Amino acid sequence: MPCISIDTAEPVVIDGAILRGSSDLIASHYQHAHVTIRNVRAAGSASGGRCAGRFVSLEGFDDVTIEHCRLDHTGGIYLLDYAGDDSANNSIRIRNNLATNIDGRKGDGNGAFAGGVELVQFLQLDKVRHVPGIDIAWNQITNTPGKSAVEDNISIYLSSGTPGSPIRIHDNFIRGGYPA
Repeated sequence: MPCISIDTAEPVVIDGAILRGSSDLIASHYQHAHVTIRNVRAAGSASGGRCAGRFVSLEGFDDVTIEHCRLDHTGGIYLLDYAGDDSANNSIRIRNNLATNIDGRKGDGNGAFAGGVELVQFLQLDKVRHVPGIDIAWNQITNTPGKSAVEDNISIYLSSGTPGSPIRIHDNFIRGGYPA
């Protein structure tokens, strides 16, 4: 179970929370979610043959802003299947976040790692198509050898902006992308 489950199309703002857990920390499978997450501190942990859950996992969302958050040992941010109206008001903004050790290593349930990894990223856009106004900026991602396992730091799989408003990925600081 996630720490926070979003089950509404009404705007949701999560501000100043401290989250810790081994599953996804914030999740929504609700169509047309409008989510703002800011000033959140999140720590993940691997256990029971699984890696740490995602900091945020949203599917079928309309609009998401994630700003000024700190992520430690999570599976990062996963955004699948944009469902918005393709306007700049319903877009994606991932800015000014600090992430340490995006971690896909599977835990053994006793505080050690069992071997094997799951594919995780600081940010994965998956089938987020034809969306204007996407801005991924001013994030700092630091991965340490032996303490992280990341497939990609930023992935835009099957995703796109528009001809007049391409996806903007700029001014990010990324150190390390280590396999297990």
